[in-house]
Amino acid sequence: MVINLTLLQSTFNNIAQTLCPGESITVNGTVYNASNPSGSETIPGGSLLGCDSTINVNLSFYPPAINNFTQTLCTGGSVTINGTVYDEANPTGIEVVPDGSFHGCDSTIIVNLTFNSVVTNTINETLCTGGSMVVNGTTYDADNPSGTETIEDGSFLGCDSVIFVSLAFSSVVTNTISETLCPDESIIVNGTTYNASNPSGTETIPNGSFLGCDSAIVVNLSFYLVASSTLDDQLCIGGSMMVNGTVYDESNPTGVEILQNTTVNGCDSTVYVNLTFGSSVIVSYEETLCPGEVVFINGTMYSASNPTGEETFPLGSYLGCDSTINISLSYYPEAVGYITEVLQVGGSIVVNGTVYDEQNPTGTEVFNGASYHNCDSTVIISLSFIGGNAISALTQVNSPLCQFGNDGSIVLTGINGGTPPYIVALNGSNSAPVVNFPIIFDNLTFGFHSLTILDATGTVVTLEIFMPDALPFEVDLGGTQTIPLGNNVTLSAVSSTQIISWDWSPSDYLDCTDCPSPTSTPTNDITYTLAVTDINGCTSVGEVSIIVEKKQEVFVPNAFSPNNDGFNDELTIFASPQVERVLGFQIYSRWGEQVFAQFDFPPNDLQFGWNGTFKGEIMDPAVFGWFAEIRFLDGQVRLFKGDVTLVR
Repeated sequence: MVINLTLLQSTFNNIAQTLCPGESITVNGTVYNASNPSGSETIPGGSLLGCDSTINVNLSFYPPAINNFTQTLCTGGSVTINGTVYDEANPTGIEVVPDGSFHGCDSTIIVNLTFNSVVTNTINETLCTGGSMVVNGTTYDADNPSGTETIEDGSFLGCDSVIFVSLAFSSVVTNTISETLCPDESIIVNGTTYNASNPSGTETIPNGSFLGCDSAIVVNLSFYLVASSTLDDQLCIGGSMMVNGTVYDESNPTGVEILQNTTVNGCDSTVYVNLTFGSSVIVSYEETLCPGEVVFINGTMYSASNPTGEETFPLGSYLGCDSTINISLSYYPEAVGYITEVLQVGGSIVVNGTVYDEQNPTGTEVFNGASYHNCDSTVIISLSFIGGNAISALTQVNSPLCQFGNDGSIVLTGINGGTPPYIVALNGSNSAPVVNFPIIFDNLTFGFHSLTILDATGTVVTLEIFMPDALPFEVDLGGTQTIPLGNNVTLSAVSSTQIISWDWSPSDYLDCTDCPSPTSTPTNDITYTLAVTDINGCTSVGEVSIIVEKKQEVFVPNAFSPNNDGFNDELTIFASPQVERVLGFQIYSRWGEQVFAQFDFPPNDLQFGWNGTFKGEIMDPAVFGWFAEIRFLDGQVRLFKGDVTLVR
C-alpha cells in the first residue's frame, strides 16, 4: 500500500507594530513591550488545516513626546498648564497630556519657570527747606518726605518697577556773629550796618550754603561799657592840671578828653574833667558833750548856748588853700533822779554823804561821772514827815523798765497810824478794802501818783508818791571815725544794760548786720545806724559816721636802667593800697610810637613792667612818655601820665 503523504507547510504570521512608549501586547501569553520588543510564538494546531502556526513578533516604539516649558515671568505672574497653575509658589512640575502627541500617544510637558525680581530704585536726596519733587505724579516735600511708587511695565522686561522715595531737607545754614565791640564800633553784614543802636538781627544770603540753599547769619553784638571816669578835683585859686595834653584851669575848668585805645579792651576811654577852685577844704566837727561842758576851737568857745559855728584856718589845707571846720555840738540829756519819801518824825536818810531830816528835808546832790555817758548825774531830794497817830504808808516804788514805759508799779507794804480797817485808792480810782499786804498798783508811768487812805474813823489822807522814770537806755557808737581807703574798721556799741539784739543799717560794706561788732571796709563815706534791744525789751538807736580818706597815690620812677644788674631794671606802676588795678600802662617814644603796653594788672609787681626792649631789641637811652589808667578801690578811674628817662 502506498501512502502518499502531503506535508503542509506551517502557517507563519508576523506582528510588526509601532507602539506608544509604555504600551505592550500579549501574544500566546507572552508580554511584549519596550524591554521585550520581539520574539516568535508557536500556536499548536493553530493553522486552518490544523497545523501549528507561528507568530513572529517584532515591535517598535514611537519616541517619547516630551516638551520643556521654560519661561521667565514677572514677579507675581503665573501660567496654567494642563489645568495646573504654576507661579512663584509652584514654579516647576511635569504634566502628562493623554493622546497629546502627533501619533496619538501621551505627551509630557516639563514645566520650569523663573521669575524676575521687582526692579527697584531709591531716591535719597536732600533738598533745601521748602523744596519738593514730583515722582510718578506724587508731590514729595517736607510734609510728605517719603513713600513708594509703582511704575507699571516700567522695567526693561516689561515688569512693574518700584521707586522708594526718601527725602531729607537741609535746614537753613546758620552762622552766628557774636562779638563784643567798643561802644562806637560797628560791622556791616550783607549790607546792613550793626552798631549799638542796632545790635542784633538776621541776614538771609540767597543760595549761600554749600548745597545751594539759602544761608542765614544771626548777628548778636554786645558792647563794652563806656570806659569813663570823672576827674573831679578841687584846686587852689591859680592852680592848673594837664589832662591828655589839655591845660585845665580857672578859665577852662571843665571838659571831656578821649583817650584812644587806652582801656583794657583796647577801646577809647573818656575822662570828664570838672575842676573847682579856691573853695575851702571843709570838715565837720560833731561831738556830743555832757551838760555844762564847752570846747574851744580856733579861740572860740562853743557851749550849749553856742553849739554851732564855722571856723576858717587860712592856708590850712594840704593844698595850701583855706580849710574850714563846721562845728556842731549836741548834749546828752541831764541824768536826774528823785527821792520823795514820807518819814516818821525823827527819821532821816543819807544821800551822797549828806543827812536829810526834818531840819534839812530837801536838796540836790550831784554824782560826778555817774551817768551812763560818764556825765554827772543829779538827785533831787524831797522828804515829808508824819508823827503820832497820823496815817502813813509804807511803799515801794518800781520805775518802768524802759524810759516812758507804762510797766511801773507802787507796792503798798503797810499802813501806820489811823484806825483799821482801811480803804485805799490810787489816783482817785479802784478803791478797795485792805485785807492783807502787799497791795500792788501796776501798769503805771513815771510821775506823781496820789495814794488815798481812808481809816475806820473816816480820816482821809492823800499821799503824793513820785515814780522816777527809767534811766535813758542809750547806745554809744563813739565819734566819727576816719580811715584810709582800703582799711577796715570794727564797729562796737557801749550801753548801760545788756544788749540782746543788734540791727545795723545799711548793710553796705559790713560782714554782718545782726552782730555786736561788725567789720566794715568802706570805699566811700557812710553813716551807720544801730537799733538795739536790751534784756528788758527796751530799744535805742545810735549812729556813727565813717569818713574814708582817699589818697590817690600813684608813683612811676622818672628814670630806670634796664642793664640786668638786678637794680631798677623794670619800669612799672607803684601805688598805695588804695589802688585796686592798673587798667592800662602804655609807653610811647618821642615820635609817638608805642613801645610797650600792659593791661589789667596789679600795681607794685615788676613782672608786668617794661624791661626797656621793643620787638626784642634793646632801646637806646631816651626820654619816653607814659600813660596809666588806674582804678581805685572805690571804683573811681583816673588817668595819670608822665615822662621817664631810660639810661644804660
